[in-house]
Amino acid sequence: MLLVGLQLTATAGSAVCPTKKFTADRTVFHEGRALGYGAKGRLLVASSDFLMDRTLAQRIQYLNKIEEEWEEGVKWADQVIRELRDGFEPSKWEDVVWTNDWENRWNVFVKNKAFSGHKERVVWSKHEWRFFVERCQGRSLVTGQVLEGRACHVDRVFNSDSYSVKNCLTIEQGLNFAKRDMLEFQTSNSFSGRCKLQYGVQKLRNAKKRAVSNLRFSFIAPDVLK
Repeated sequence: MLLVGLQLTATAGSAVCPTKKFTADRTVFHEGRALGYGAKGRLLVASSDFLMDRTLAQRIQYLNKIEEEWEEGVKWADQVIRELRDGFEPSKWEDVVWTNDWENRWNVFVKNKAFSGHKERVVWSKHEWRFFVERCQGRSLVTGQVLEGRACHVDRVFNSDSYSVKNCLTIEQGLNFAKRDMLEFQTSNSFSGRCKLQYGVQKLRNAKKRAVSNLRFSFIAPDVLK
């Protein structure tokens, strides 16, 4: 992020390809107002993987929602983490109906990992995967926020681990991209704690809080929405 006089130049995740962390897209703030750029009136607030390709209005709404619902979201997430920490019991799922919808969702998950070259890391069974997905309910285990579509990302706490209930979490896609470059998440070889989920989530919550705090000065509401 670069401040030059009354201008704020920002780069962010590409709206076309979110996996590309940086783009030449920019937003200029002048006298407290955000100026549009590019096609379809797209607006960006700040340089941040956490916010990805949200519009200005969506970014402001997201930041406000994170702050207002933080305690409730964290409380919910911690309860789910405790359930996941206890692990998956296959005997409890022997009589659970496996529908075509679940089969399709499972196949999509496996194909996506194969496409990214991580198929060999998928060690959980489809029933274990379903147990994880149902417990997480499409919400982030970091913030507790409800995530939709591609915004809800299933990934390992440590990049070196395989996919299993005790190694994975649901996470905001933008936060997941940022996590990939954090040194503390590269390998679990030296991890000696009881719960990888608790360790990873706490680190990510701290990072999220810092990001929200740093991004707060990047807009002046409500004038920017006029």
